[in-house]
Amino acid sequence: MLFTSGSSGEPKGVVMNWGAYGQFLASAQQAYQPPLAARWLMFANLSFDASLEEIGLCLSHGGCLVERPEPCDFASLNALIRRHGINVLDLPTAYWHQWIESHPAPQPSLALTIIGGEALCPERLKTFSHLPGLGRLINSYGPTEACIVACWEELTPREKPDCPPQPATGDEASLTPAPLCLGRPLPGMGALVLNNQGQPLGPGQIGELYLFGPQLAQGYLDQAQTRQRFVPPAPAWQLPGPLYATGDLAAVTEDGRLEFFGRNDDEVKLDGQRINLQALTQAHLAEPT
Repeated sequence: MLFTSGSSGEPKGVVMNWGAYGQFLASAQQAYQPPLAARWLMFANLSFDASLEEIGLCLSHGGCLVERPEPCDFASLNALIRRHGINVLDLPTAYWHQWIESHPAPQPSLALTIIGGEALCPERLKTFSHLPGLGRLINSYGPTEACIVACWEELTPREKPDCPPQPATGDEASLTPAPLCLGRPLPGMGALVLNNQGQPLGPGQIGELYLFGPQLAQGYLDQAQTRQRFVPPAPAWQLPGPLYATGDLAAVTEDGRLEFFGRNDDEVKLDGQRINLQALTQAHLAEPT
């Protein structure tokens, strides 16, 4: 059982089976290619699904988990990496942004950093590209309902986190931001971008992102919520299971990567936690005056 952040103090219980978790570990290992017998920093709290990524990928590769210090300020993090020879970091994007902004010194042992939880800031990646000795960087995307991570993109030192933007000139070039790139689905997973009528959209067309594949949860504890988000695919698509409606707006590029264009509702993210503003409003209105 995994739980979403819970905007109003009542997290949604997500029913996940061991097969989905095993599929995620196998797919993430194939995609990320983490070093064998590596030392991983145990950064995430056990109450967050990201901790399952750290524990599973580390131990299934014969690695060693090193608990993070409390509080985990940047000086403590840098010292911990050096003292224990940390090879892999798995950090919330918001924390990584601040760490990179502090211009950390080279870390010879660090081979890989995985980030996720919210949109990647292009300016922080630009700073990272000029900092030596920090290893490879992978940006990950995925809701809890898809067992931690569903899509990924490796960012080489000089690569930007946006998918190839449409050409723009003049004022348009300065005012139109490039869309953020979510990358491609992990092996075994799939993604569709659908319009309001549930029909697939072509490259460059923006619609709601739907995920499918063996990593999907069985649903929520609340069956009404399950029926709302886990929907059957059209028979002609011949998919083995349901689609999960993410609520994220996306488009597919010509080369099959996914671009992110925001939400189709008022959900926001703060430090990687999903916050539904409508749920907060309803909870507030339900309080006695």
